[in-house]
Amino acid sequence: MRRFPRLTEVMDMEEKKCTKCGVAKPLADFSKNRSRKDGLEVWCRLCKGEANAEYQKAHPEVNRAKVARYQKRHPERVRESGRLYRETHREARRVAYAKWVRDYPEVKKAAEVRWVKTHPEARKAINRARRARKAAVEESFSAEEEQFIRECWGNRCVVCGKTNEEEMAEIGRSLAVDHWLPLCKGYALTPSNAVLMCLSCNAKKGPKMPSEVYDAGFIGMVETKMERGF
Repeated sequence: MRRFPRLTEVMDMEEKKCTKCGVAKPLADFSKNRSRKDGLEVWCRLCKGEANAEYQKAHPEVNRAKVARYQKRHPERVRESGRLYRETHREARRVAYAKWVRDYPEVKKAAEVRWVKTHPEARKAINRARRARKAAVEESFSAEEEQFIRECWGNRCVVCGKTNEEEMAEIGRSLAVDHWLPLCKGYALTPSNAVLMCLSCNAKKGPKMPSEVYDAGFIGMVETKMERGF
């Protein structure tokens, strides 16, 4: 009959023999297990880790289901753990991402295409911020402000009156919220410098000042509306 060590024997122990590899190792090399008499696992951490890795490799679906259950039960822990890891492993994550990009360029390209299709508004905000940085202009135009501008202009092109639905039907994209006074001349996009235009009208105006494209009456109507806060 197997005899478990007495408590006094456990307290005097400095090493323990792993039943898997057969090597006597310091107690710190064994995980805790309250169900054991000595309070420690019978396998050392190294052997247990290797066994777990082999099992996960042989049963990936079981491991995925286990991870999914844990994430569902403990979303706050998962978020906090992810935040701490990102903060403490920035360089490692940068190196790993660079390697992934080199190894899987086609996958990255496909992911970018999917993201662009499913996040059109975010893409526009990123492009807008990039252009502002290039022009050395401080610009902060939120999604809420963009929605406000669309509603204020009645979801119609300020120049030709084309509706957002008509633009979508013709070219598959919504009307553009863009600068009235151009970015290239140092004017940031703000609610008081934003108009709604279709692709054709926006292309005709381009980076020009309004006075270079429109007559004084039209400019007065647009700027009066913007000055009054719509």
